[in-house]
Parts: sequence; structure tokens; C-alpha cells
Amino acid sequence: MMVSFLSANKQNRAAFFSILLIIFTAACSDKPDDPRHQIKILIDQVEAAAEKSSVKSFSEHVSEQYKDKYHDNRQQAMRSVLGYFHRNRNIHLFTRISSIEINEQVPGSAKASVNVAMTGTQVDSAEQLLLLKASIYRFDLDLRKEDDQWMISSAAWQRIQAREFLD
Repeated sequence: MMVSFLSANKQNRAAFFSILLIIFTAACSDKPDDPRHQIKILIDQVEAAAEKSSVKSFSEHVSEQYKDKYHDNRQQAMRSVLGYFHRNRNIHLFTRISSIEINEQVPGSAKASVNVAMTGTQVDSAEQLLLLKASIYRFDLDLRKEDDQWMISSAAWQRIQAREFLD
């Protein structure tokens, strides 16, 4: 009887500590309603759409009011994306988010800086970029929350060196 009580007690303690670990881990992770977490998800979704060469999925994350230095509107930007997808049949991206800044003065507004290495083959580590001739860019994104969803409202990009990507 005493043996079963001790083993049950050990099982209870193990279950208790497991529950504490789960609660602690959840408390330390990004909260789903945290804007930075939502923006990270947006960037992951745009990356996945680009790797699938899906203009439709890509465009779901681009604001109807999109405008940048080279495109007066969203339609022009999507034509450029389509052209890129046609010229590059195999697209593999390796991304690093440099920063996400939430604009406290303008609610629903943010900026993100993302380094992106673009290759025609799978890249599993940043070190592989040194061996490949990857096109590496920094994208500075202006983001706006529209209908409870973060959207890309503008983007600027420039080529960077591999060492900048690795920093």
C-alpha cells in the first residue's frame, strides 16, 4: 500500500511539474495577439507564398493601398512579383528578421527590416550562403493593420553583402 502511494505521489509530482513547464513555456512565448508575433507570422506567410511561386497567396498580404518607389499601386507590384516567379522557377528563401518596430504614435502602423537570401537551391544554414551565389537583399517594410490583419503597405529593398546578412 505504501509503495503504490509513493509511486502515485511521484506520478502526481511529475504531472504537476509537466503542467508547470507547459504554463511557463507558454508564458515566455510570443502571445498570439502581440503585434510583433503577428508580423513574424506575416513574414513567414509571405516567404512560404514566394517559395511556392503563388502570386495569389503573396498578394493576400499586400495592402490594396500599396505603393513603393517603383510601383504606383498594388497591381503593378503584383505584376513584378509574377515576373520574378516566371524568371525563377525554383525559389528558396532564407530569411532573418533584423527588426520590428511598432509605431506607438500611429496605431496599427509598424516597420520591419528583413534580410532575405534568394537561391535556386535549398539553404539550410547561413553558412551555406557563403558557398552559394545567393542574391541577398534587405527589405524595409511598412506595415499597416487592416481589418485586424497586418498588411504590407510599402517596401524598399537593396542588395546587401553576405556578411551583412550574417551579422
